[in-house]
Amino acid sequence: MAADIPGARSMWHLVRTFRDMWVDSSESSQIRLQQDLARVDPWHYSTNDLQLVRHRGELAMLDRVRGVNRFTHVLELGCAEGIFTQHLASRCDSLLAVDFNEVALGRARERCQREENVQFASIDLRTDPLPGVFDLVVAIHILEYLQNPIPLRRIREEIIAAMTPGGYLLLGCVSFESPNEKAWWSRYLLRGGKQINSFFARHSKLTLVDSAIHPLVECDSLDILLRRVQ
Repeated sequence: MAADIPGARSMWHLVRTFRDMWVDSSESSQIRLQQDLARVDPWHYSTNDLQLVRHRGELAMLDRVRGVNRFTHVLELGCAEGIFTQHLASRCDSLLAVDFNEVALGRARERCQREENVQFASIDLRTDPLPGVFDLVVAIHILEYLQNPIPLRRIREEIIAAMTPGGYLLLGCVSFESPNEKAWWSRYLLRGGKQINSFFARHSKLTLVDSAIHPLVECDSLDILLRRVQ
C-alpha cells in the first residue's frame, strides 16, 4: 500500500493541503459559515461547559493585564453571534466588533442592542483594511478559516499595524492534532492552531504575555496573549 511507504502519507496530506490553498477564498469560507449558521449558537458557546470555561479563561487573561482599568479602543475580529462581544463590552470604552457573515452580524447586533459602546461592521479580512488603531485586538477561532498562508502573512502585518505600542492581541486558534498540523511542512504552510500562534508570537514587534490550552470537544483551543513592544 502507498500509505505504508515512508513519507507517502505525509505527501498525500501535503497534496491535499495545496488543493485547499488553491480553492481558498472568501466565497468558500462563506459557504462553511452559512452551513454552521443554519442553526443558532452552532458552536454551543452559550451552553457547552467547555466553551464557557474557555471564555472565562480568555477573559481572565485580559483582566490580569488591565487590572482596574478598562481598555480604550477594542477590535474584535470574527464576532460571530456576539456572545464573547458582550463580555468584552463590559471591559472597554468602545468596541468595534466585525464579521463578514451577515447572519452572524444580525444575531450579534440583536444580542448586544443594549451595549451602547459597541459598534458592528462587515469586514472581510482577505480584502478589507482594518479601520483604526486599538489597544486590544481579539481574534478567536477565525484565522483557521484562512487556508492559504499568503493572505495570513499579510493579515498578521495589518493586525500589528492596527495595535498601539503597548497594546495587546488576544489570539485563539483551534488545534485538532491532525497529520497536517504535525507534518514538517506545517510550520511553513501555517496549518493548525499551534503553527498560527507560533507564527504570530515570532514577530519581532510582539512578545508573549500569557497562554493557555482549553480542551474542547475533539480539539483544543490554544489561546495566547501578545503585547506589541514597539
